[in-house]
Amino acid sequence: RKPLVVMTPKSLLRHPKVVSGIEEMANGEFQTLIDDTLINAEKVERIALCSGKIYYELLAKREELNEQGVALVRLEQLYPLDKETLTAIMNRYAHNKEIVWVQEEPENMGAWAYILRNLRNTDIQVIAPVSSGTPAPGTHKGFDKNQKQVIQRVFDLENLIR
Repeated sequence: RKPLVVMTPKSLLRHPKVVSGIEEMANGEFQTLIDDTLINAEKVERIALCSGKIYYELLAKREELNEQGVALVRLEQLYPLDKETLTAIMNRYAHNKEIVWVQEEPENMGAWAYILRNLRNTDIQVIAPVSSGTPAPGTHKGFDKNQKQVIQRVFDLENLIR
């Protein structure tokens, strides 16, 4: 047996999409990665890998925009990175144009360096706030501005990074 440590912001405590049914709890198993089953893989232009609460913000924005060109793939376990499952998921989008890692932390913080090290043979880019000496801008208004910019960049398919 291994202990489970869950770190989540309060905003997800009662979020309607952050719920597992009794059947999943009784008969399911932990998934290290969760693929996007809500879209047609053939229409995907960008695969957005992410972890944590930003997934739900990206999902809400995608629903608002009715965007089908961005697949949202969740890493539920960062370490050790399940490269086998990730490769299987990526193969589903073999025709894709771009893979990005999305995080709300500045580029020089968060999981980006770890993801880059582990996927060094993959052409992957980052969408995150610019590098900073602090993990957050210090004001709620600054955080909201950064978050809005990150989310907008994920769905800006006119300006693919590569």
